[in-house]
Amino acid sequence: MSGQYSDGNDSFTIVRRGDRLFGQAPGDPEVELFAVSQTEFIIKAFDARIEFLKDANGRVTALVQRAGGESGTLKKIK
Repeated sequence: MSGQYSDGNDSFTIVRRGDRLFGQAPGDPEVELFAVSQTEFIIKAFDARIEFLKDANGRVTALVQRAGGESGTLKKIK
């Protein structure tokens, strides 16, 4: 799940520290992601949700961000 995600306009970086995940968009503070399931996480600071999408081999290929009634898909680029 760690890596960089982008849709060409927006980007988001996910890092793992121990057993915790953190995310950060450029210019925003780093926030902790809290697991709801193996692929779904919430960001309490923004009342947002992130779902990681996997391919048939189980590799994470993208994430879907949901916040404020809007959603966007960012592809994993690194």
